[in-house]
Amino acid sequence: MKRSMKSAALLALASLTATGAEAWGWQESIYSRGDRTTLTSGSPSRGGVPILSIGRQDQDDASRLNVPAAPSVDQSADQAARPLTVSSNAATMPDDFYRSSWCNLGEPIRLIDRPESGLRVGGWQQVGFHSRNDGLFNNLEDQAAFHQTWGFVQKDFTTRSGLQGVLRGDILYGLDAQQFQAFGNKPLGAATGWDNGLDNGIYGWALPQAYADLNFDQLRVRSGRFLSPFGFETGAAVENFFYSRTFAFTRTQPRTLTGAVADYQINDTTSLIAGATNGWDSAFDAVGVTGLAGFTRQIGGQSFFNFASSFGEFGQRGNGYYQSAVYAYQATEKLQLALQSDWLSADQSDDYGFIGYAIYRVNPCLALGSRYEYWETDPAAGTRQSANSLTGGLNYRPHANIVVRPEARYDWNTAATARDAMNLGVDVVITF
Repeated sequence: MKRSMKSAALLALASLTATGAEAWGWQESIYSRGDRTTLTSGSPSRGGVPILSIGRQDQDDASRLNVPAAPSVDQSADQAARPLTVSSNAATMPDDFYRSSWCNLGEPIRLIDRPESGLRVGGWQQVGFHSRNDGLFNNLEDQAAFHQTWGFVQKDFTTRSGLQGVLRGDILYGLDAQQFQAFGNKPLGAATGWDNGLDNGIYGWALPQAYADLNFDQLRVRSGRFLSPFGFETGAAVENFFYSRTFAFTRTQPRTLTGAVADYQINDTTSLIAGATNGWDSAFDAVGVTGLAGFTRQIGGQSFFNFASSFGEFGQRGNGYYQSAVYAYQATEKLQLALQSDWLSADQSDDYGFIGYAIYRVNPCLALGSRYEYWETDPAAGTRQSANSLTGGLNYRPHANIVVRPEARYDWNTAATARDAMNLGVDVVITF
């Protein structure tokens, strides 16, 4: 059975690769410094996906874009926050095409944002409610949950020799904090060290990021602890379209990595990433060497293909190999489609799954989305489990700093969640 699962995953990956090779160019959201901005193409890539430069609207020509792109209104502090990033939050500040509509978000309010000194201090507050425990992140059933009170400090710097870089640190309190602590250390089930003792009942503290970046023309090197680069979903609530989490993100992928990673821009369409980390979700405690490798390929004006892999000693999961492939396509000016494939083969379990997304931007204030996931795991100790999940929801943004995300999710054939059921939820994310 495991062999057939792996064959199916590899076949799907090959199909994704063939599809991605026929597409080109993706416009991704990046951090807005508070000015009304537009994006222009042609900048060197950073983080595995080419970063588009930010400029003032009165200086740049938005008509040069093949696909409407938008500076992000979240506080995740740009795509330098994680390599190989895939921007997935559709509720972003739109370009001129959308600004002409009736919906005017206004300018985002920043806690500290000083471009002249390169200092940014900010964060977000996420509060949500869900009708049942889904066995994933949303495990406080039928109660209001304070998921993420997340703050960050980021400082850009330039040395006397002209070398540019970034220093960043993040701190998190809330129900989600224990999901970002160093729980991946050995031995299995006995996570110790760094931020694992910072709990307050079901709530707790975590230090999900502490890293330094150094930029050398087309090459960027990151060292420290940072959010995982895999998949369409990320740990930061402000970067996701949906309130609830996928099985792949919660059960298969690492949340954080600690080590050194380099990404190199080969040309305008292709970038590579390679590095070594200290296992998965382990912080700075000794676990073992894990390799990291991947690439992003852009072909055209409307799509990209992203592949990333991790291999070696994972920590609690033992030795193994993991890969994630994402293909995203901007079908129209308002419709974004994405497909993700995951495959994990490790001592503790063999997992694989597929996720499909469709996100439609009605206007700057409203976006609609749907997500389907199939996920399966074959643990070394236990029985094989599978899960199906279908989620529909919307992002409503009454102000540039506020997004409301109601959703309805139905899980079935899910031994992993104990029962089949509908789960209704809504959260509010306020950035600062």
